[in-house]
Amino acid sequence: MASPFADLANGRLAWQRPTEVLTNLRDGFRHAATETVVIDFFFEPGAGEGSTTPRASSEDWNATTVQSSRSRTISGYITRWAVLPDAADWLDPGTGWTWNDSGLRPTGLTARDVEIKAALVNIPQLPAIDRAEMGTMTLDQIGSPYGPGGVGALINEAAGEYLMGTFRAR
Repeated sequence: MASPFADLANGRLAWQRPTEVLTNLRDGFRHAATETVVIDFFFEPGAGEGSTTPRASSEDWNATTVQSSRSRTISGYITRWAVLPDAADWLDPGTGWTWNDSGLRPTGLTARDVEIKAALVNIPQLPAIDRAEMGTMTLDQIGSPYGPGGVGALINEAAGEYLMGTFRAR
C-alpha cells in the first residue's frame, strides 16, 4: 500500500548501498561497486528547524531552540525508493524507474554516521530544482519510535517508515 504522503513528498536522498558478490567459495563475499538508491520522503516544512539544547537553568527550559541556517533536524516518512538505473541522474523525476512504494526502508539502510546526498525539493516538480535546497543528511533514527512490532508496525504500514536526521545545507 502506498504511503498517504506520496503526493506530498518534498525530500530526496541518494544513498550509496554497497553490494557484495560471491567471488568464489574459498574467498567468500567481497564488496563490489556500490549502487545508488534514491529515497523519496515527506517531512513537514518548518518542523524541526533548529536543535534543542538544554540550558543551565531550569527557568528557561522552554526557550531552548537554537536556529541554524546551515543545519537542522528533519523528520518525516519514507514514501518510496528505487535503485538508480545506470547513467540516470538522482534528481530526475524517475518516471521509468522501478519504484518500491511500500514506504519501508531499502535493505541495508540504517541510522549511522554516513552523510547521504539530500535535496529538499517538491518531488512532483522534478527535474526543476531551481528552488531546491541541496546538501547532505545524516540519519539519526530510522524506523518507528514505537519499535518494529505492534503500534510501530501499524504506523509503518499506514504512513511509511519514520526517519529523522540532520540536514546540512551546502
